[in-house]
Amino acid sequence: MKTLLFLFLLSSAGARAASFDEAALDKLKTEAKVKKENVIIYTWSPHMVLSQKGLTEVLQTKWKRPTKVVVLIDPNANMDLAKSMVSQNRWPASVLVPVSSPTLIKRGVRVHYPNYMFSKNGDLKPVVPGYKNPSQLNRLTEKFFR
Repeated sequence: MKTLLFLFLLSSAGARAASFDEAALDKLKTEAKVKKENVIIYTWSPHMVLSQKGLTEVLQTKWKRPTKVVVLIDPNANMDLAKSMVSQNRWPASVLVPVSSPTLIKRGVRVHYPNYMFSKNGDLKPVVPGYKNPSQLNRLTEKFFR
C-alpha cells in the first residue's frame, strides 16, 4: 500500500517549521481514531547516520498495511545541517518539524535517535528506539497494527 506522508505547514514566517506540540498530537490521534488509521511517528536526528538512513527508508517503504508516516526532528538538532541534508537527499521540508509534545517526550522520543512510535486508531504504542530496516519495520507494523 502507498505510504501517506503527513505534511505539516511551515510557520507563516517561513523561516522555521512550527513544532509538533501537544495540540498537533491530539489532532493526529483524533483523526487516526475517526479514520481508523495506522500511524508511524519517526523521530530523527541529522547527527546520527542511521537516523538519516532510516529517514530515507521510512519515506520509501511500501507498507503491508495502509500507513500514515509522520516525521519529526530532534529539537536540539543543528537545523542548518538538517536543511542541507533535506536539500541533498530531496526529502520533503516537512521532515524538519521539531518534536515538542510533552506526551511524546515523556514516552521517550528524545532518548535515542532514530525512534519509531506506532499508533493504531489513535492509540499510541511504546516507543521503539534504534534503526530498523524496512523488513523489520514491516514486522513491527504487523505486530502493532493487528
